[in-house]
Amino acid sequence: MLTLRALAAGTVLLAASPAFSSDEPAAAELRAPWWGPEAVVLSGGFYGLRGSTKWDDAVAGLEIRGGSFWWELHLMAGALAASDGNVYSYLGVIADVPVLQVVHLILSFAPGLSASGHDHYLGIPLDFRSTAEVAFAILPRARLGVSFSHMSNGKLGAPNPGVETLSLTLTVLALPY
Repeated sequence: MLTLRALAAGTVLLAASPAFSSDEPAAAELRAPWWGPEAVVLSGGFYGLRGSTKWDDAVAGLEIRGGSFWWELHLMAGALAASDGNVYSYLGVIADVPVLQVVHLILSFAPGLSASGHDHYLGIPLDFRSTAEVAFAILPRARLGVSFSHMSNGKLGAPNPGVETLSLTLTVLALPY
């Protein structure tokens, strides 16, 4: 677990460092304000990857990602709905690390409120979502990715079973990063 935390901390630090470029002067780049939409993400996949009801439920989500507000960190807000009746809305922070201008490594953390369905009861309405995503540029303003998320109440309540999701994501960029 310690190496996973070290990897996450290193990725966030890399996301926060400025990108290096050639000696050519950069063209003026359009950037969304920290509160403004920079990308919209649609996702769909499996909800509940472990336990007695694993791989039984589907999940769909919509997420709005804002412009950078501190170093290269961005705000995000979104909502998820699972086929077992679970719903989750959240507001959090995301680090988007471009690799070779084609691949993006994305880490996010978001507290939010949930309403439990009939399969996955997470203990209390306050839950936390951690996500790791790998996305590939398929068009100049679109990315296709795979994300893995874990949601739980962070041991603030009992029970604290947690639930994982595996999703396919489509990111549409409103403005270039």
